[in-house]
Amino acid sequence: MEGATRLRASGRREVRGGGRCALAAAADRTVHYLQSEAAKISVSQPRIRDGALEAEVTVENLGGHKLPTAYPSRRAWLHVVVRDRDQRILFESGALHPDGSIQGNDNDADPARYEPHYREIHTPDQVQIYESVLKDAHGGVTTGLLSAVSYLKDNRLLPHGFDKDTAAPEIAVHGDAQEGAHFQVILPRVAGCLCSDQRRNALPACRPRH
Repeated sequence: MEGATRLRASGRREVRGGGRCALAAAADRTVHYLQSEAAKISVSQPRIRDGALEAEVTVENLGGHKLPTAYPSRRAWLHVVVRDRDQRILFESGALHPDGSIQGNDNDADPARYEPHYREIHTPDQVQIYESVLKDAHGGVTTGLLSAVSYLKDNRLLPHGFDKDTAAPEIAVHGDAQEGAHFQVILPRVAGCLCSDQRRNALPACRPRH
């Protein structure tokens, strides 16, 4: 009996250990996918215009659905850093804190607020976050699926073939990203600085000034 008990206990440890290994492997696969297969980013040659450093950032959604997808707490954002020749930071937008909060994100500072969608980034406290933000029946921000009635914001990166002008309400773009031609799958360039156009799911323009 004692031997059988030890065997069962050993088996439980092996199963639990295998579960941890499987979970870690799944997490590694997810990280690899997000870093190399979910999207493609490119930055144009920076230039100086009117005393401001300018560049265009283009991000292409490579998946078949909005990015990020699933539960609305998921978010993707631009972390933009400008350094001088000595690697000193001159400008930074979207820095990640150790606790998981994003520098400048209104929602991390106050759960009743949310970071708006930007066409241009001018200051470090502005950060371009691609996310869905739910609203309750009173028009306030909520994370409760049962209390949500619609979206306050949905500017998640669009997949190829998505037409925001004909999309059904339940999958439509919501908020400031719905207005204007800059947030589309394939559109002409929008000038800006440390920025992006919306070609092929590109990100909006940003103009940080120092």
